[in-house]
Amino acid sequence: MAYAEPYAFEIVTKDRVYSLRAASLEERAKWLQSLSCWTALANENALIEHADEIICQASYHRAREDESSSFETAFQSPPLPLTTTTPTTTTTTPTTTATATTTQGVGSVGL
Repeated sequence: MAYAEPYAFEIVTKDRVYSLRAASLEERAKWLQSLSCWTALANENALIEHADEIICQASYHRAREDESSSFETAFQSPPLPLTTTTPTTTTTTPTTTATATTTQGVGSVGL
């Protein structure tokens, strides 16, 4: 594209076209270098956003499948048997100590 102005260039967006002119060839080169970095960054950001959307959708669908699968499994399994437990009791016999008097003195006898 030929420009009437020296060092002119355009920035084309989806909504608008900007016609610019730099003061020198070096300045135009700096502008174009800077703009190309921003353009590459914008493209990378768009790709990352798109990838993030895909990952979110896949995670959502996987979670729904897991939820559906666990719901179906819960109703396909035979019910667990109802069991009752009888508490067990332990009986202990206390030891009794009796005191007896003998001719030799007082002593303890375990019964």
